[in-house]
Amino acid sequence: ERALRDELPPFTRSGLERAFLALLDGAGLPLPRCNEYVWDGEKVVEVDFVWRDAGVVVETDGSRYHSTRWRRRKDAEKTAKLRNAGWTVHRVWDAELEGTPGAVVAQLTATLGLRTYE
Repeated sequence: ERALRDELPPFTRSGLERAFLALLDGAGLPLPRCNEYVWDGEKVVEVDFVWRDAGVVVETDGSRYHSTRWRRRKDAEKTAKLRNAGWTVHRVWDAELEGTPGAVVAQLTATLGLRTYE
């Protein structure tokens, strides 16, 4: 069952999530699990991307849905709870994926403890 699941394309909820995965794939980074549930220290919550073995979570934020004051506060609360539970959390905005994709790749490469070869 696991082998079949690993062959299926990852379940994504948005074009932003697909763009993030394409960026990782193009950079040769290991692909995370998508739209998975993790423990935030209080309850199980869904995150956009997780590398469980590395303890890394990435949340992708589109400005259309994540720019309101209320949403920013909720996102900050979620991030704080996840970090307190031991996760390394990165929030990646749509503007970063479009404008500075190399910086996103560099940050994740460092966070995941990967070596780069030139």
